[in-house]
Amino acid sequence: MKLNKKLYDEWMEASMGAFTLGQMGRMFDALDAYTKADNLMLGFPEEMRTLHCPYLSSLRHMVMPLPFGFDGLVECSPVNEDHIVSLAWHPGVEESDSYEGLFMHPWHNMESNIRKLAYMDVSRYQANLTQELPHVQVLSPGRSGTVGLDELLRKTHYVPYHSYIYCQPIDGTYAQLHSILTGEVVDIALGWLGLRAAEWIGPTNIGRPMAAVNHLDTIFAPMFAAVHPKAKFLYLKRDPYQIFKSFWTKNQVNPYQIQPVYTGLIGGGFHWKPQDVNEVYKMAWYIRFHEEFGRAMGQVFGDRYLEVSAEKLFDQDLEECLKLQQFMDLDLTLDEIQIHYEKKINEKAHKATRPMTEEIKTEFNEAYIAIGEDYDL
Repeated sequence: MKLNKKLYDEWMEASMGAFTLGQMGRMFDALDAYTKADNLMLGFPEEMRTLHCPYLSSLRHMVMPLPFGFDGLVECSPVNEDHIVSLAWHPGVEESDSYEGLFMHPWHNMESNIRKLAYMDVSRYQANLTQELPHVQVLSPGRSGTVGLDELLRKTHYVPYHSYIYCQPIDGTYAQLHSILTGEVVDIALGWLGLRAAEWIGPTNIGRPMAAVNHLDTIFAPMFAAVHPKAKFLYLKRDPYQIFKSFWTKNQVNPYQIQPVYTGLIGGGFHWKPQDVNEVYKMAWYIRFHEEFGRAMGQVFGDRYLEVSAEKLFDQDLEECLKLQQFMDLDLTLDEIQIHYEKKINEKAHKATRPMTEEIKTEFNEAYIAIGEDYDL
């Protein structure tokens, strides 16, 4: 199957993606091989199992339902923030022109809404799972040691995923935010379950727990819990100003990150429009929201939830390393964990090209406090 330039351009426009023409061509060639396989229900043909992670992962997401009995593993790809791609385009779901009928919802009911989402019926997404395992989803706003944890888990029995070829489009992420704040389940938010199916089916069916480390998926943790009844949740905690400083100076504020947004269901459809605020306020809101979301998750999941300090891990704090080891049942010694955290990982000091001024620091700290007052925290 040859991929012509016109098809490629149309796909890029629809998917908001960043594939090269060569990558997309190889993926379509693989799809062609899959459709010609003699018995689709027995799994993918051998030539496809050797494909590099992004192509195989994307292909498996495209072909639904996933074949029963598939025992292949979508390999955990190297961390690559330059190619966060979305192929799950939601036609007809666009930013609203006005705020009419939309609301900035309070955070007070997160706990009960998370509980509702975590125990909803998602059996169609469990059909290809052969067993229940204690998968772990890491919760974090980012810049909190996720890459360091990802590299640690690669030395263990876990199959960690820090980077995905698939990222939920921002409209689906806002829909999930709406569900968490209102308890109203929005259909397009459920699309995330299909996006992540490939990553958890492979590890599950070979008996190894998955560790979902990417911070952009944090908000979908209740759905992760719904699919995986034995799942655990690890919140990587860091000083809020240090998180902001890292994002700010390294220009890493991502368009896939949530921000203060007005949402609503109008005429049966999901609508959204971001609040008109500057970047500093958006980041303060973003960090504060994750802290409150983490607390609510802890209330819902009890001993299946743990907060660990990223600062203490990188200080090789014995108690913090022990908490991590025991919670995740790591097949590493405490010495091995401490040695791993002896050096900074993914610090990206070379990317710190935007200065942090006292004015910006003060503005962030004031916004962080004001958000707490606005939301009555």
